[in-house]
Amino acid sequence: MTVLHRVTLTRDVTATRLGFGCGGLMRLPSRSARRRLLDAAFDSGMTHFDVARMYGLGQAEVELGRFARGRRSDITIATKFGIETRVGLSQVARLQRPARALLATFPTLRGAIKRRGDLMDTPRHYDARTARRSLEESLKQVGTDYFDILFVHDPRPTDVVDVEELCEFAEEAQREGKIRSWGVASEQDTVAGLMDVLGQEAVLQTRYDIFSPLRPAPGDGRPLILFGFLASALERLTRAAREPGLGKTLARFLEQGDRSIADYLLLDALYAYANPIVLVSTVHPARVSRAMEVAQNMTPADLVSFRTLLTDAGVLPS
Repeated sequence: MTVLHRVTLTRDVTATRLGFGCGGLMRLPSRSARRRLLDAAFDSGMTHFDVARMYGLGQAEVELGRFARGRRSDITIATKFGIETRVGLSQVARLQRPARALLATFPTLRGAIKRRGDLMDTPRHYDARTARRSLEESLKQVGTDYFDILFVHDPRPTDVVDVEELCEFAEEAQREGKIRSWGVASEQDTVAGLMDVLGQEAVLQTRYDIFSPLRPAPGDGRPLILFGFLASALERLTRAAREPGLGKTLARFLEQGDRSIADYLLLDALYAYANPIVLVSTVHPARVSRAMEVAQNMTPADLVSFRTLLTDAGVLPS
């Protein structure tokens, strides 16, 4: 297994600089394919794995648990609570792949379902009772005695968050040895106040890509995990590369180093802040290996050249 630089998140948790995000794990059609992907991440040197109660309609934790047997002391695992699989959906997890294919074929249907889901999406309640129930279920699903990080999963401004209750719950769960640390996983800037209340050791997991405004690390240098560095940025840059002028310049730049846009987007996330952990989410083992190669062999100087090219072309602000 490749040795990868480790990041100290809290007094009790250190994790590899690259982690594997399990949000798309259940898109793979077979258990053997999912195991090959997780094995590829581990063998490449990633030993941090991120999952949630609602990933894969509740089945991703089970899948990760199968992989973790016999190597639990060699890996760190983060899970989340607060967004639950709707009643009945966990029973149709085996239908996920054909359902996705149907929605991809009929985008109008996908939009209608999303709009209906938005209308039915009532405010969530984050309290000690919900957290305890979810934690116990996650421990059972993964088949572990503890999690290295437990996240409050994406609280929105309209949700009810009982901060005092949650802090008491987290302290109790830590005393019981069921979690080593905790924090918030969110795509929204509105959690800054919540993070301040939770304290300096609370871990923030947040979305970032090259188009995100560069600013001091959220929470003044608190433990930080980044995700989503490819999600929209790759499409945006690929589209920009089709424009006259930039296309040829960017192609020559990438060919010189035998690199891809995705390589540089990962590199940007690795150096956007001081010592973040960056989650790689893919269903392709080869891309896991490529991400590891980028982390080990590319430097901040490579990133400066890439960002300069994009700034000179007007794609990034100066």
